Amino acid sequence: ALVETYVNRLKAGSMNARPTLKIENLSAVTSKIDGENTLGQLTSFTAMEHAIKQAKEYGLAMATVNNSNHFGAAAYYSIMAAEENCIGITMSNASPRLAPWGGLTPTYGNNPWSVAIPHNEFPVVLDIANSVVAFSKILTARKTGESIPSDWALTKEGEQTTDPHIAELLLPFGGHKGYGVAFMVEALTGMLSGAAVGKEVGRYNSLEEGQNVGHTFIAIHVPTISDKEVFEERLQTFISQLRESETLEENQQIYLPGEIEEQIRQTRIKKGIPLPEETYTYLKEFDQ
Repeated sequence: ALVETYVNRLKAGSMNARPTLKIENLSAVTSKIDGENTLGQLTSFTAMEHAIKQAKEYGLAMATVNNSNHFGAAAYYSIMAAEENCIGITMSNASPRLAPWGGLTPTYGNNPWSVAIPHNEFPVVLDIANSVVAFSKILTARKTGESIPSDWALTKEGEQTTDPHIAELLLPFGGHKGYGVAFMVEALTGMLSGAAVGKEVGRYNSLEEGQNVGHTFIAIHVPTISDKEVFEERLQTFISQLRESETLEENQQIYLPGEIEEQIRQTRIKKGIPLPEETYTYLKEFDQ
């Protein structure tokens, strides 16, 4: 749903298509990157790659990014770390789409975060936004003409709606708990990196200016902190306990965080990625 937005912003110059990213090492285990208003995916890949390199030498490392833009799926970067025997932690602030708990003014974003744990079979991954859903799902519903669940978002007047075209305020997951988590992510990203904070963060689809989004990436090298085989053994013991849990329904399967997404990924690798017809048409026209 965001491909067209990225392309339009690059064409309009509200995102920098030719950055020269430079990593500033603040210490042996901390670094920061000025994203130069380019694609969040590029700044984020660069930052996590560097954090992994430092973590392998010193045990753990953190990299922050400012002057960046929407970075896509948070899990992509935490999985980068997990594939290198690191626990990966990724977080970002975002365009204001949520109001403070009990309020009506959009003040902060859904501020996604992800943690990935290395595992012999596949990384165990948590990737969530602090809203009930990401706004991209509402954008997809607008394109497909589908309605949305009434607990996803509110209108600008604060009323529940199933119409994606008038959905403006995303609802936090878990009520005040999601609001509290989003606040902390804002502190660990926008505030810590020197990027924009809260209402200062630019719109993800602006054709006039960059967002100045902040990201934070942490890598913890498991073999440096703990014996890798012992860690895997303890992880597998816990997984076995989960798998052996008595289930609410007969033949119900217990999934690990990220396991369903891993199954979908494997299917996509074999059968391809389904796209909305509008997105497919746009990509064909753009390619020509």
